[in-house]
Amino acid sequence: MRPQSLTPLFAQVMSLPGIGPRLGKLVERLTGALVLDLLWHLPVGVIDRRNAPTVGTAQAGTVATLTVTVDEHIVSHNRRAPYRVWCSDKTGRLCLTYFNGREDYLKKLLPTGERRVISGKVELYQGDVQMTHPDHVVPVEELQSILRVEPVYGLTTGLTQRPLQKAITAAVERAPELPEWQDAAYLKKQKWSAWKAARCSRGTRDMGRAGSVMFHADSYIRNSRCIPDGSIIAMWKRREATWYARSSSRSIAAPKSAWIARTRS
Repeated sequence: MRPQSLTPLFAQVMSLPGIGPRLGKLVERLTGALVLDLLWHLPVGVIDRRNAPTVGTAQAGTVATLTVTVDEHIVSHNRRAPYRVWCSDKTGRLCLTYFNGREDYLKKLLPTGERRVISGKVELYQGDVQMTHPDHVVPVEELQSILRVEPVYGLTTGLTQRPLQKAITAAVERAPELPEWQDAAYLKKQKWSAWKAARCSRGTRDMGRAGSVMFHADSYIRNSRCIPDGSIIAMWKRREATWYARSSSRSIAAPKSAWIARTRS
């Protein structure tokens, strides 16, 4: 008999905010039809967006989060030429470049005279600081939501990172609070958060917990009493150490067959 606390995880993915029929089919194709399936979908990498230089000090080839003022929109009448939006701060100018950009959408996203937080890969083009198709454009009030270590998930055709990240965050919020299985001393030494917070952490240290969270959740689902024995606890600890070691590399993915044992009972 499934514990009552797990019932929200067995709802359809279309019950999550922002996932309608169209996106629901794509998410189902990628991960499965249930909210629970999204929890098994671990990141394949991370992007550190905590680098927040000025325009003048931004280094080409790095991912940066810049706070700028929108100066002007340059609309090209040549369909092959990109749409450009010039922005600036006190140290220099930044050109945002969009290919096949829609004028109405971009003017709403980047109103002239307003300040915006832009995050993406910095480039130099003909001496100008440039960012092509920024990953994030948000109001200044949302700066802290961008300054984080962002998980990157595997996708399927037609599905982008933003709605998938939003759906996974909502799925994690539905997960019940489970008892901590790691030694308090070890948690303190590694500076890890609680298991649920680690699943959507802003820091690189907590990425090591992501995999072990799924091991614990799997055992919880398969054991209705949720009373892990010593061997299971030992497994969690070994797996957690392995994932922490992997988190130092760019990719933190592991083959699903190595750790998923699903149940829908």
